Amino acid sequence: MQRLQLWLSGALIVLLCIQAVPAQATWQWLRGAAVSDFKESDWAMLKDTARLVLNEKPDNEQVNWSNPETGNRGSIIALATFRYDGQRCRRAAMRNLSFRGRDDKAAYSLCQQADGEWVFVAESTMTTIPTEP
Repeated sequence: MQRLQLWLSGALIVLLCIQAVPAQATWQWLRGAAVSDFKESDWAMLKDTARLVLNEKPDNEQVNWSNPETGNRGSIIALATFRYDGQRCRRAAMRNLSFRGRDDKAAYSLCQQADGEWVFVAESTMTTIPTEP
């Protein structure tokens, strides 16, 4: 159950980084996750950090964010860059820590669309082997 909660909270984090979802959205299955303590200013910092990492940083360069107003913080690192179906993709890991001591970690694969947005790619649905960038 805890592993599923961590996976789902991480998925929401990445989704919120790349989609226009209200930052204050509260979903019951996130209860107890670090992101359940996030304020709008935390979401803004997390989104900015995710965009920076996905768009500009090389693999294995971690970027940290910290909100002194709330005490929440986190980090994002691109683990690998690859191409899949002609798209630039990245495997990224996230860690989010709340002021209450909640600590969530997760890793995902995302691919950049033609319009610049990043979307999740379920690795189980990949029908071809990803190639080097």
